[in-house]
Amino acid sequence: MTLISFTTNFGRPILIGDLLTTSDQQRPASQIPAFLDNIDNAMPEGQQSFPHELKQKIYIIKDKIALGLAGNVYQATMYLKDIKNFFNYYTPTEENFKKFMDDYDKEEINACSIVVFIVEETDDKLKPSIHHYGIWEEYNDPLVECGLITGTGKNAFFKKLRQLNSGVNKDDSSRTINLTLLSLFMAEEKYTMDSIVDSWGAGFEIIEYANGKFKKMDDLTYIICQSELDKTGKALINNPFLIMHYTYHGDALTINTYLEGKFRRYGVLPLDIKREEIDSLVIPEYKGFQSSQVLCTFVIEKEDGDLFLASVLTNPNDGYDAINAKFEPPAPAYVQVGITEFISEQVLSWYNQSLQS
Repeated sequence: MTLISFTTNFGRPILIGDLLTTSDQQRPASQIPAFLDNIDNAMPEGQQSFPHELKQKIYIIKDKIALGLAGNVYQATMYLKDIKNFFNYYTPTEENFKKFMDDYDKEEINACSIVVFIVEETDDKLKPSIHHYGIWEEYNDPLVECGLITGTGKNAFFKKLRQLNSGVNKDDSSRTINLTLLSLFMAEEKYTMDSIVDSWGAGFEIIEYANGKFKKMDDLTYIICQSELDKTGKALINNPFLIMHYTYHGDALTINTYLEGKFRRYGVLPLDIKREEIDSLVIPEYKGFQSSQVLCTFVIEKEDGDLFLASVLTNPNDGYDAINAKFEPPAPAYVQVGITEFISEQVLSWYNQSLQS
């Protein structure tokens, strides 16, 4: 149960994967970063699938080959180990990958969905190839060109893709489009828990192809802001109450979460690495952050109870810091968030447009 999406994005491929693994047995004190405390009591009666643990599902095997895995955890883990071992000795080419798969026992992955993306360079030109196995749905969309998707989160992905606010269009970068989608997912998860109930979500990783190699997007800050109109109805009052800072230390992803005065760190490992195998020295003491990339989702509750969501991506490294955040632990946790008047006015404009549509 998962959400993995691969989009070509007009020559800028991006692979996204959620972090939630599930079980048919309820695990005591299941913890999700957006909630801090365990969510056991919030799961609906009759639930058949429960949060188990957070695990990485997308991987960079080498600079030119990326992998997404869904389905049976044991099968996915063994496949990950096998493909890593194979490409320790072989160059990542389409021909070598086909050799690997021709020799692979397909019964060993009969409960998995797998996507592999390889980029070869010939005569200063890129030759991409995509290979997928298991249950995938292909689609085309004006924003992301074409893509592949699998998992229980696919319907939500399509729905959000259609609902992207007016701040995103096909001329925006693939990075902007995909990050905007993910920030909307995480805000909706916090407010409704729909994704957790449907066995996907709990955070995301993103792999992009840039500067001749695949890389995971690092040092991302997600902010969820509860907003409401002031008495005049002409300005927004913003309350940024949830901040999640994603950063990598080697193979380990850490999610550093601030929620209403409380702070907690979560570690997310690859499928093939056990917690006891991680040297604690690899993950240093958290010193806080000053935002470099911020994804802020503004949530406004309408009079009919529906939620209006609008996401804004800013990047101070590119000279655009209309939203910024600074966090300095330890407890009591304190986060400083700045949102310019221009951004508030833009979000209010989108909100008013939504009321007229």
